[in-house]
Amino acid sequence: MLCRDDQVLTEDASFDTYPTDAQIAVVLQGSGLDVELEMCKMCRQEVLLATAHRHDNGWVGTCCWDDRLRMTA
Repeated sequence: MLCRDDQVLTEDASFDTYPTDAQIAVVLQGSGLDVELEMCKMCRQEVLLATAHRHDNGWVGTCCWDDRLRMTA
């Protein structure tokens, strides 16, 4: 994983599959970056707050977000 300044954050290991938001948060927190997680109200997975969508009284992650939800928010 690379930062904007081309710093490699995962020098010791890499992800074999596409990482979850929780796995990304662990790497970012290990590098001293502040990361907030919320629970996706649809699938109950931990999602990065920076990429989640506010919907009613909760958050929907990119895992479940569909543009049709925008009309019901």
